[in-house]
Amino acid sequence: MFADIQTSVPAGRRPSRALPFLLSFVTPGAGHAFAGHIRRGFAWAIGLVAVSLVVPFVMRVGFVGLVLGALLGMAAVLACAIDALRLPGSRPPWRILITVWAILFVGGWIVSDAVKTHVRRFAQAFTIPSRSMEPTLLVGDYVMADKAIYRGRSPRRGDIVVYRYPEDERRTFVGRIMAVPAETIQVRGGDVLINGRPLEEPYVKRSLGASYDSCTYAYGCQPTEIPAGRYFVMGDHRDNARDSRYFGFVAAKAIIGRVYTIYWSWDSDTHWLRRERVGKSL
Repeated sequence: MFADIQTSVPAGRRPSRALPFLLSFVTPGAGHAFAGHIRRGFAWAIGLVAVSLVVPFVMRVGFVGLVLGALLGMAAVLACAIDALRLPGSRPPWRILITVWAILFVGGWIVSDAVKTHVRRFAQAFTIPSRSMEPTLLVGDYVMADKAIYRGRSPRRGDIVVYRYPEDERRTFVGRIMAVPAETIQVRGGDVLINGRPLEEPYVKRSLGASYDSCTYAYGCQPTEIPAGRYFVMGDHRDNARDSRYFGFVAAKAIIGRVYTIYWSWDSDTHWLRRERVGKSL
């Protein structure tokens, strides 16, 4: 059983107060252990583990929840470091210190991996590398996808989803669901018809001077019924998207999740942050 160690240290040899502070950012509790307050260090480490386990359950999956969760985590670690900074003490024997550090590091790594695995069951980050969803999503947008939403309901028309590319499931694509099972879709000219009625699509981008006199797509030129468990997905930039018009239906099991927010956006042309897009809900 580890105990706090308060051995005397000759004048001039007392460890720097800065080291416990900095070590706390490497592994919570490590700074306390270095200062000889081992039990207090374990208490902080266990407390922060409890916070990291509870926060993903109580925070709403969303941009605000992600930001608040990150800020809460940073504040908790900073509080731990400040506590280690203000405590008087002296370094315990290296054999004990290294053992304590190993326990704290391995335990923290195991918990961190478990939390990441848990969070990824509900949300996952993706980067937009192509122009297929312009103007809704731009190259350089970083988005979050809700992976749990379709456990409670089926995908709906208009949902922007991340899905596995049917011709190579190692790749992921993003697109908008246009038609759901039992509906009939037809791409005619520049319009999309669902059950014979044209959709209003204010989000669509078209290339200047594009011609729609003939339909050369593999799917959708004629009225096409969507089979059970399948979806017709298209990009918002209709003339620059490889989607269901070319490779056919997307299976429900291939849909990873619904994109719900842009958490970061970087313009590679200007090399600057697109501030107006950060935190935008979709």
